[in-house]
Amino acid sequence: MATADPEVAAALAQAERVVAPFIDSNPIALITKSYCPHSANVKRIFKEVVGPDGFAYMDIDLRPDTELIQEYMAVTTGAPTVPRSFISGQFVGGDDEISALYRSGQLRKIIEQVPVDVAAADEAP
Repeated sequence: MATADPEVAAALAQAERVVAPFIDSNPIALITKSYCPHSANVKRIFKEVVGPDGFAYMDIDLRPDTELIQEYMAVTTGAPTVPRSFISGQFVGGDDEISALYRSGQLRKIIEQVPVDVAAADEAP
């Protein structure tokens, strides 16, 4: 996250202090916006695969630091757009990638590798 502008670097560091712990503390973490149809689709997919309690999401449009978080996502994932999906701390993709993984059955296989009981959430009533 190196940048020549100290103000930009400080802003990105501030966003990192918010986003990194969220991603690190949730086996499946989504960076989303509450009104975004692509975010809604990814939430729907994960709800189907792991249940409503099997993932966490941060609707960044409800935060005052939305733009900072989007810039941090651009630097760390290659794009500022939402959704940004992370499994076990690793960036997996946006709506297109998650939808393709879901349709192919690979998303469930990836989630089965998560070293927590997230994969068992889809068996909940």
